[in-house]
Amino acid sequence: MIHASKGDSNTKKANIGWIVGLLIISPVISLIAFAASSIFDNIDPGMALMASTLVLPNIVGGLLLAAATAFIITTGNSFLLSGATNVTYDIVRKYIKKDATDLQLLGMTKLFVVLLGILSYVLIRFFPTILDVQMYAYTVYGAGLTPAVLGVLLWKRVNKAGGLSSMIAGVAATLIWEIVLSKPFDINSSVVAVPFAIIVLIVVTLLTTSKRTTHA
Repeated sequence: MIHASKGDSNTKKANIGWIVGLLIISPVISLIAFAASSIFDNIDPGMALMASTLVLPNIVGGLLLAAATAFIITTGNSFLLSGATNVTYDIVRKYIKKDATDLQLLGMTKLFVVLLGILSYVLIRFFPTILDVQMYAYTVYGAGLTPAVLGVLLWKRVNKAGGLSSMIAGVAATLIWEIVLSKPFDINSSVVAVPFAIIVLIVVTLLTTSKRTTHA
């Protein structure tokens, strides 16, 4: 949203307003959660806001429910729009349809919003909480990208084949360990996937790098 501002003055005012809003809202959320935990025994943290509406006046409770609903919807919309925009411009426009018009790109973005929404719904059916999805995504991200990135930074000999192979191996090892093997011995997949990705990075790089290139 900052990029849409008309100038530095508006951007500064928007940032100040955002900070003031956070300073007001954050303590209020903590207060509501503390009050709900005091009133309701053994309440789930995620239900604190909803439960507090039961003991508040109808108007105040309704406003809290409306605010919570708006927060959930706007957050979901933002994530979907961000992901759809990345797919449209970073993949489709860059590699598939380079001559796409603005109208076509807009249509594709709308389509990807719907597709990503359906994909998100399918994924959430397999995970009990959002935190589980987040941890799973971080594990795949870490095992898939971290070895290749560190390899490029720390070892000048790393080539394209080694990096790509490492990323594919890290993601594949994570998925196999988590889904196919159902996490044997309750060991986190990163313990297995990261070393495997590093081994693949080293082996493929050595196999695909000629001696002439090494001495060059």
